[in-house]
Amino acid sequence: ALEVLNLVIQPLFSDDPKLASPSENLFLLYARALAQVNPTEPQMQRVLSWLEKNSKNPNIQTGAMAVRARIQRWLGHYPNYRKLLADAWKGQVEPREPKLASDIARQLGDSHSMAGEIEVAKKWYERGRELAERGDSDLLWAQSEVGRAGILYASGQLQEAEFSATRALEIFDGSEHLSGMSLAIATWANALRQQGRLSQALEVLAAAAPMLRASESPSFYLRILIAMARCEMALGRLGRAQECLDELDAMVRPGEHLHLRLHVALVRSAVLLLSGQGRRSLNILPEVVQKATGAGLFIEAEVGRAYLAEALWNRQREKAIQYFRQSRERLIEIGHVPALLENCIGHARVGGMDVRPDQVFSVVKEVLSQQPAELARMEWAVADALYMERHGRTAGVSWTNAKTILDHITKQLNEIDRASLQLHPWSRLVREGVVAAQTVSQ
Repeated sequence: ALEVLNLVIQPLFSDDPKLASPSENLFLLYARALAQVNPTEPQMQRVLSWLEKNSKNPNIQTGAMAVRARIQRWLGHYPNYRKLLADAWKGQVEPREPKLASDIARQLGDSHSMAGEIEVAKKWYERGRELAERGDSDLLWAQSEVGRAGILYASGQLQEAEFSATRALEIFDGSEHLSGMSLAIATWANALRQQGRLSQALEVLAAAAPMLRASESPSFYLRILIAMARCEMALGRLGRAQECLDELDAMVRPGEHLHLRLHVALVRSAVLLLSGQGRRSLNILPEVVQKATGAGLFIEAEVGRAYLAEALWNRQREKAIQYFRQSRERLIEIGHVPALLENCIGHARVGGMDVRPDQVFSVVKEVLSQQPAELARMEWAVADALYMERHGRTAGVSWTNAKTILDHITKQLNEIDRASLQLHPWSRLVREGVVAAQTVSQ
C-alpha cells in the first residue's frame, strides 16, 4: 500500500486550501499505513502536521491524533499512548463515526491491558465490538475480539480465550490481516500451551512463521517466536527455545516495541533459570524490572520480579522471599492469572523444601480446579511429591497424581514431542518417584 501511496502523496503537499478537502482522507490513509511499518519515518510528521493544519473535519483530526498515539506506543511511551487515545476519544463529535470510534476504543483496551488494568480494558474491548457491529465492520470487530481473547487469557479462562481467538483469527485470515493474525495466533497458542496441547500450538505457529517472517513489520513475527520459545521450554527443549531467542535478537531493534523486547528478556531469563544458570539471569532481570516499572508495564515488571526472586533464592534468601511476596500480591491485585502462575511455579520449584506447595498454589487453586491448566497442575503435583519425600512422608499418592497429569499431557502430543517429553525432568522424577513408592509399598 505504501508503494502506491508514495507515488501520489508527494504532489498533494500544498498550502492551497482547495487541495485540503480532496486529499485529507488520502493523507490519513497514508499516515495509518506508515504507522504499521515505520511510525518514526520523518515523512510521518510532515503528513500529520499537514492534516492538523489544513483539515477542518473533526473525524480527520481525531484520526490523526490516534496515529500520534500509535507512534507513542511504538516508542515505548505507554502513558502518553493512553493519554492521546483518551484525548482522541473525548475529541469525537456526536454522533460518533462508528468505525473510527471502534478503532480508538480497541486501542484504549490495548493501552489499559498493557498497564495491567484488566477490567477497564475489558470494557473498552466490549465497546469496540459494539461500535464495530454498528459500523458493519467484521475486521474492526475481530480486532476488539482478539483483545477480548487476551483479557480472557489473562483472567485464566483458557478455553474461552481459545474460542475467542479462533473467532477473530477466522476473520483475520479471510482478510489477510497479518497484524491481527499474529496476535490471534499468539494468544491462541498461549492458551493451548497452558493446557498442555503443545504439539497443536507449535504446528500452527510453525505454519504461520514463514508468512509473518516476510511481513513488513518485525513485531508480527516477534509475537510468534516468543510463543514458540515458550512452547519449546514447556517441552524441555531449551536448545530450541534458545534458537528462537537467537532469531529474536537478530530482529529486535533498540528503541522500538519495548513491551516485546521485555518479553524477549523474560523468556531468555526463564531459559537460563531452567538450565541452572540463574547467576547469568541476574545480569538481565534487574533492568527488566526497572524498565517495565518505569514504562507502566506492571505485569512484565512483576513476572521479572518473580524470576529475580528465583535467581536469588540460594544467594539472598530473605530478599528472594520478599520479591516473591511483592510480585504475588501485585499480580493478585492486577488479576493476571498466567503471570501469577509463573510466580507460584518458580516459588514452588526453589522453595519446596521450606514451603508447602499447597500453600504456594493456594492463590490459583480455584482456577486450576476449573480450567485445564495442565502445565501448572503438573508443576504443583511434582512439587507436592518432592515436598512429601523431603519431609519423610509417603509420596505414593502424590506421584500417582503427577503421573496421571503427565500421561494426559503426553496423549495430546505428536510422536516427536512425546519423545522429547520423555527426556523432560518431570518424566524422570515421576518414573523414579512411582518406582520408589511401589518399592516402599511392597
